[in-house]
Amino acid sequence: MASYSTIPKETEPLVAKKQSNKMWIGAVAAICLFSALVVGGVPNDGGNSLRFYDAESGQLLHDIIFADGSAVNTIAFSPDGKHLAVGGESPEIVVIDAQRYFIVDKEAQDLSTFSLDFDADSTLAAGTVDSVLVYGHSDNEYEKYFEQEIADPDYTVRVNKIVWSPTEAGLLFAGSSDGHVRAFRVPSPPTMAPTLTPETPSPTHHESDAATPFAASAAVGLLALVAF
Repeated sequence: MASYSTIPKETEPLVAKKQSNKMWIGAVAAICLFSALVVGGVPNDGGNSLRFYDAESGQLLHDIIFADGSAVNTIAFSPDGKHLAVGGESPEIVVIDAQRYFIVDKEAQDLSTFSLDFDADSTLAAGTVDSVLVYGHSDNEYEKYFEQEIADPDYTVRVNKIVWSPTEAGLLFAGSSDGHVRAFRVPSPPTMAPTLTPETPSPTHHESDAATPFAASAAVGLLALVAF
């Protein structure tokens, strides 16, 4: 779990490299707020699958095990840098306090996660097997409120990339293994109830039926389904 090595500036554009023979790297994310670089994947050295580095020095700051050592496919920082969302082969999405290195929430789902993205309000979207999921949040608690299946019952599709529109709130794009990009209009998350005490049963996750796949419109000028 050595730090990555710096490269002299005269060799630009390559300015640094990470020794990667100790981990199969599946995801990388950086945040300038506190100069952190996070690498996730499958370790080959017996270490943990999620590692935090100082982005300037390359020094390893901390490492965290994800889902008992399951492979990490995707990681994403919230806009304020407070949280790091992690998804992988394990059927769960984990949210970590990015500065104190502890898990603040886990959200179970059916299958693997391949892509994660936060919007400007820290609403979290996830691309999984056959589905697009969206989570609202309150403090350190996340709750699913939108789910859209994109595959026929007899056909499996991986949602490999998910991204929020940078210009229009609630517009979400999903690229998948069937060669299509789909766009959805996602409603604003509902107001979440205060965190429940351990003695109080958790509420059932609510899947909104108010949102429908995005249809072509003059205002946006995109198709709901774009074939590559």
